[in-house]
Amino acid sequence: MLKYFILLLCLLLVFAGIRHYVWHPLPSALPISAEPSTPTATTSPAVNTPFNTFVPQDLLALEWEIVEETNLARTQPQAYASKLSHLRSYFVGNALKIPQLDQLTLETAEQHLTPTMLQGLPAHLRIYYEKGLRQLYQYYENNPHARLTIQLSGIETKEGPAAVDEAIEFLNRQQPLPPLQYSIGLSYAARDHVLDQGAQGFVGHVGNDGSQSADRVNRYGTWRKSVGENIAYGYQTAEGNVIGLIVDDGVADRGHRTNLFHQGFRYVGVACGYHQFYELMCVMNYAGEYYE
Repeated sequence: MLKYFILLLCLLLVFAGIRHYVWHPLPSALPISAEPSTPTATTSPAVNTPFNTFVPQDLLALEWEIVEETNLARTQPQAYASKLSHLRSYFVGNALKIPQLDQLTLETAEQHLTPTMLQGLPAHLRIYYEKGLRQLYQYYENNPHARLTIQLSGIETKEGPAAVDEAIEFLNRQQPLPPLQYSIGLSYAARDHVLDQGAQGFVGHVGNDGSQSADRVNRYGTWRKSVGENIAYGYQTAEGNVIGLIVDDGVADRGHRTNLFHQGFRYVGVACGYHQFYELMCVMNYAGEYYE
């Protein structure tokens, strides 16, 4: 009789350990920040953890891929519009997501998030679901008897598909531009801003020392004719960064897109690194002429 009582007690303890957890949505704010280009220069400017942190290991590769992705958009704008058309198909209201996939469990992951399906998603949407998968599997590793349900609200945007449609129209009208040349000096200036902002989670173009992008660029050379800066926070891939700059969701003057397709720019430098709040930030500096 005692052994049956012990067996019953063990079963009750096992079932008591099977719990149901709901995980809050992934951070979806992916802001970008642009500093308008300066058309002319007559004088030289004065020089003066978030949840589930994921930063690509090879940042140098990502930086170079952003240069190549930028030049792909500049030299083949009509062809690049097809990437935005693909993005357009994943809008549900103002959110980017897989339709009908509102919750993630082990069962729904096996059904909907196969490797083939993930590879077919737009870059930053794929990262969004890959983060959910990592969280799911890590949790089950540590809690094999628990059931975790992740709520998938998608990546919220301000303007929804309207901004993507407007960007597609822009690309279809845009004349091809020459590719930008990579500049080490501009990249060093971008790196300064990443190191200045990332560890403390700051955003914007003004450095902690009061420097503007033109000041930082002049630390490593001299710019002429025009200079500008784009900053993207939270995008983990080159495609995600460039598409975000082109769509320019929530930015009335489309300043990022203007910088990306500025006819006077000939040089670009890129630096990416850890950001305390958005996990990753990438700074892109542009110049019409640049003497290192």
